[in-house]
Amino acid sequence: MWIVRWIVLLLIIVTVLGFSLQNQDQMVTVRLLSWESGPVPLYLALFIAFGFGMVAFLLIAVFQQLQTLSDLGRERKLKKKVEQQLDQTRIELEQLQGQLEGTNEGKSTLDVEPTALHEDADLEPVEPQETKPKKKSESRKPKRNISKEK
Repeated sequence: MWIVRWIVLLLIIVTVLGFSLQNQDQMVTVRLLSWESGPVPLYLALFIAFGFGMVAFLLIAVFQQLQTLSDLGRERKLKKKVEQQLDQTRIELEQLQGQLEGTNEGKSTLDVEPTALHEDADLEPVEPQETKPKKKSESRKPKRNISKEK
């Protein structure tokens, strides 16, 4: 890739030199507002205009880069703040799960025999089956909005 860059640069330099050599005797007068220059070669006037354009572009690019860096810093601070809130929420969730597990220890999820629910039905009691561990995607809890809960 660097070879292509050098070839393009060489072509530009050759083109500019060719333009300069072919227009050496062309003289122009540059007018800007009330200021007027003496006769200058056409290639020199074009090079100066090109140089001013490059400087203007450089200034614009520098300000845009500074704005982008400022935005990036702001986004990094926001990301850090959100990560801290997420960590705090995870800690609170773990504490609540621990409290919930502590209150549910020793209690069965079925406090009533299944046959007692429907005494008149001809249902046979069903033995509880072991549950398979949930897949990671199934065990996700719904997200809570904690912005105004406190």
